[in-house]
Amino acid sequence: MLAGTTNTDWEAVSVGPCGERTCVYVGDLGDNRERWSAVAIYRIVEPRISDTTPITVSQVERLRLRYPGNLRHDVEAMAALPDGALLLVTKGRSRGVLLYQVAAKDWGTDAPVEAVRIDSLPIDPHAGTGRLVTDMAVTPDGSRMVVRTYRDLYVFSRSSDGSVEPVVSCNIVGREPQGEGVARLPDGRLLLLSERGLFKTGTVHAAKCG
Repeated sequence: MLAGTTNTDWEAVSVGPCGERTCVYVGDLGDNRERWSAVAIYRIVEPRISDTTPITVSQVERLRLRYPGNLRHDVEAMAALPDGALLLVTKGRSRGVLLYQVAAKDWGTDAPVEAVRIDSLPIDPHAGTGRLVTDMAVTPDGSRMVVRTYRDLYVFSRSSDGSVEPVVSCNIVGREPQGEGVARLPDGRLLLLSERGLFKTGTVHAAKCG
């Protein structure tokens, strides 16, 4: 674990800009019972990796976060935009699937900042069928985002005001033990990552959707 951090329920990792640098963002956003009044996001300057030099982390920044109306959400999906803002999508345990944004300028304060609700997503969450949001990814220019559940992929286009429109969805039922992660590969394919669930191993798949 990173020194100076607390792991209540780390659920999301994303890489994106932070000023003139590139940072790794770690979302301590999991809240299965939806009871935390504030959660946290950490960021560190992306370390250089070599075969001979140990990785060192010189500074960890923390952003304390809350949601409008004192709502509590379980969040596993986070992605960094080209301007350094962060998108968050709720898991869907209550109140539907909601899209929030955290501005890049919000960093640098000790007081909790409030995420801005951008939109609600046309995903009908249901724990029994596995339709709960577990991760998301965005294109390098931020014009599209993909949101995944345990059983589906949803591709959305993003407008200049941040609102989204559905483009296509893909059913991936039965392809993974417990699908938790999604990342975009340079060729446009999606990398799907799964925990092992009740099986012996997890899986990694490359997939196309739309």
